[in-house]
Amino acid sequence: MQLIKYLFITLTLSIVLFVAYEGAMVFKAVQKTKDIKRHYLNSTLITLKFQDLPAEWINMLLIVEDPGFFEHQGVDLETPGQGYTTISQAICKSMYFDNFEPGFAKIEQSLITYFVLDKNFSKEEQLNIFLNTAYLGHVNGKPVYGFEHAANAYFDSSFAELSEQQYLSLVAMLVAPNGFNIKTNPEQNEQRVKRIERLLSGEYVPQSLTDIYYQQET
Repeated sequence: MQLIKYLFITLTLSIVLFVAYEGAMVFKAVQKTKDIKRHYLNSTLITLKFQDLPAEWINMLLIVEDPGFFEHQGVDLETPGQGYTTISQAICKSMYFDNFEPGFAKIEQSLITYFVLDKNFSKEEQLNIFLNTAYLGHVNGKPVYGFEHAANAYFDSSFAELSEQQYLSLVAMLVAPNGFNIKTNPEQNEQRVKRIERLLSGEYVPQSLTDIYYQQET
């Protein structure tokens, strides 16, 4: 009986401490947001804006990466094909974390995204940040961030000069930037582009939240 009581008290204290810690982290994020916003929305970083893309291309990106983007409040654990990370959560990781480690940090990431980021950054601002900071693999040993940089690194052109097929090959990399790298794994990238095209045409419908590779039997 004493053991059960001890375990109950220990568990309760652990939960209280965890909630207090995460609450403190959210409060800290609130305090940092003004400076973060100033840094991530400056004209030096935002060289490509969502308005620069054809509406159809934005729609393609969202269908693949975040189908509920304009409806959710930063976190989406319901939409089939979404996966566990929304665009909002993806940018939260780079904006609010110095060294993100999976595990409890994922809970913290979700809380900050929901309570802080999505309340302080418009959807348009979030898209602009994503377009300019998304990790898109390595080329010649150097990391590639953002679609403009990726257009130059992979196709030796500006983003505005990309064909739709080239754009889709970049979108295909987002889920696993090195696994679907255009230069080092061209066949895997091409296969993923084909699966994305089936998704976009409606030929394939995601079966679950984690169906992000579009290979489940229908």
